[in-house]
Amino acid sequence: MYSSDQKERFEVEEEPHKRGWFRIKIRYIQAVLLWFMLIVNLSIRLSFSVAIVAMTTNGTSTERHPNVAYYNWNNTNIILSSFYWSYAVLQFSSGNVIHFLGTKKVLFLTTFVNAGTSALLPLFAANAGSNGVMALRVIQGIFQAFIFPSTNAMLGRWMPPQELSFINSVVFSGYHAGVITSTIITGYLSASSWGWPSAFYLFGALGFVWCPIWIFLSADSPGTHPSITIEERKYIEESLDQQDDHLIKKKSIPWRAIACSIPYYALIIASVGESWCTTFLSTELPNFLNKAVGLSIQDSGLLTAGPTVGALLGSFFYSPIAGYTIKKGWISTVNSRKSFQAYSLFSVGFGLIGLSYISNTVAITFLLIFICTASSAVQAGHVINHIDLSPRYTAALSGISNGFGQLIAILAPFLVHYIVVDETDKTSWSYTFILSAIIGISTTIFFLIFCSTERQWWDDKDKKRLNKAGTQSSERGITNPGFEDSEK
Repeated sequence: MYSSDQKERFEVEEEPHKRGWFRIKIRYIQAVLLWFMLIVNLSIRLSFSVAIVAMTTNGTSTERHPNVAYYNWNNTNIILSSFYWSYAVLQFSSGNVIHFLGTKKVLFLTTFVNAGTSALLPLFAANAGSNGVMALRVIQGIFQAFIFPSTNAMLGRWMPPQELSFINSVVFSGYHAGVITSTIITGYLSASSWGWPSAFYLFGALGFVWCPIWIFLSADSPGTHPSITIEERKYIEESLDQQDDHLIKKKSIPWRAIACSIPYYALIIASVGESWCTTFLSTELPNFLNKAVGLSIQDSGLLTAGPTVGALLGSFFYSPIAGYTIKKGWISTVNSRKSFQAYSLFSVGFGLIGLSYISNTVAITFLLIFICTASSAVQAGHVINHIDLSPRYTAALSGISNGFGQLIAILAPFLVHYIVVDETDKTSWSYTFILSAIIGISTTIFFLIFCSTERQWWDDKDKKRLNKAGTQSSERGITNPGFEDSEK
C-alpha cells in the first residue's frame, strides 16, 4: 500500500553492531524500564480491588491471622472509584506537564509517590478509616494520570518505525502482567497469615527499587542520554525525523488545531469505550465472582488473573502481526487499526453479555480468557493511533483521550453501587454487564467511521517554521512512514 518513496523511507541504515555489553541498545533498556514501571504501578492500582474484599469480608485472612484488621465498610464501590476521581481529571493537564518537565522526572515522581502511598495504606485504613483510604487513592490517581501519556511519549521519541509495533506490544504487556501479578499475589497474601496489608507493602517496596534504576538509566530522548552511542542516536533521530528537534524551542501545544481534528475525536470516543470496559472489569469482577458467583477471595483472584495470561500472550502477537502486514503492504495502516479495534471491543462487548447469563465456573473461565485475550488487541488499534497522528505531541493526545475515557469510566463503580443493591443477585449484575457492552460496541462503531492514520499537519508546525527561517534538516532526515496516511 506504500509508494516506492514511502518504502525507501523505511530503510534507514541501522547502527553497526557492537561487541560486549554495548550490544544492548539503550532504546531497549528504556523499553524494559517502562515495562517494569507498568507492572509496579498497575499492581499498586489494581491490588486494592482484590484486597478490599478481604478487608471487608470477615472469614478470609482474619480467620488465619487474628491480628489482621477487618472493616465494616458499606461504601466499597465508592472507595473503589476514588482512585479515578483524580486520575480522570488530571489526565487533561498531564500532557502539558510532561511536555515541559519531561518523562524522566514525571515517571520517577509518579512511581515514588505511588510506592509510598501503597506502603502507608494499611496505616491509614486503621487510623482514618475509609476516608483515609480514599484520600490515599486520590493521591495515587493524581500521579498515575501521567503513566500512559508518558509511556506513549517515550515510545514516540525512542522507537524507530521498524520496531514500534513490536516494542509497543512488549512495553504495554506490562499492563497485563501487572493485572496478573496484583490479583494472584494479593489474593494469595490476603488468604495467608500475613494478611492483606502485606500486598501493599510488597508492591510499595518494588516501586522504591525501580526509582533509582530509572534515574540512572533513563532519558527523555536519545539526544539527552549520556551513554547512547552516536550511531544509535543518529539511527533513531533520522528514522523519526528528530535530528533538528534540539533547535526547536518547547512551545505551547497547538490545542486549537488539535481541537479541530476529527480523527482525534474518533480516538477519544474509542478510548471512552475501552476505558469503561477495562475499569468495569478490573474494579468489579473480583466482587462479582465472590458475591454473585460464590467463589472465595483466593479463587476469585485466580479466576480474575488467569484469563489475563491470555491478554498478556495476545499483546505479544497482535501488534507484531499488525506491523508485519502493514510493512508487507497486505493491509493499509488505517484498516489495520480499525480491524484490531473492532475485533477487540466487539469481542469484549459480546463476551460481557454472555458473562451475565452463565453460572458455570468452567464456562466463566473460558469466556474470561476470550474477553481478556481480545481486549489486548486495542494496542494495535486506538492506543498506537496516538503516535500515528502526532509523534511529537503523543503525551498531550494520550492525556486528553485517556482523561475523557477515565472521566466517563469513573461512573462504572457508581453504576454498580446504585443498580446492584443486593450483591448476591446475578440479575442486577447482568444489567451492568449489558450496559457496559453497549458502551464498548457503540464507541467502536464511531471509531471505525472516523479513524485516520494521517500524521496531522500541526505536528510538524514548528519544524516547518524552522525550515522557512533558513535552517535545513539533514539530507537523511525522513518522515516516519508508520505515521503517514496509507488509506488508499
